[in-house]
Amino acid sequence: MANIEAGVAADLIAELNHIGFSVSATSASPLPKGDLYAVLVENTASTDVHGGENKGRHLDHVSVVRLLQRIGKLEKIGSGSPVFQIKVPSDANLADMSLIVFAQDLDQGPIRGVISTSAKQ
Repeated sequence: MANIEAGVAADLIAELNHIGFSVSATSASPLPKGDLYAVLVENTASTDVHGGENKGRHLDHVSVVRLLQRIGKLEKIGSGSPVFQIKVPSDANLADMSLIVFAQDLDQGPIRGVISTSAKQ
């Protein structure tokens, strides 16, 4: 089993509403087949509830997933550090968001590596 260490650098392209980032892996042997995923997470959020059993309450949330996207194949990053882009939701506040990238074996197998960084430039 290869030991994967993913490295992520986030670079915001504000006018295009995208975040560009590269991913690299270190392993002494060829990388296994797997998938790469990007997750854009809002660190904190809140909701004023107007109906239902929580009507009138103010709810605070942490680590709200705003985007989960398969961005590529794990085995393809062994030959370099490809650059990926994800679209940022139009109402996103990047100052309060994190970008998480993880590598996972095929068929929802084990997670091989995870990295997190601030989405703010």
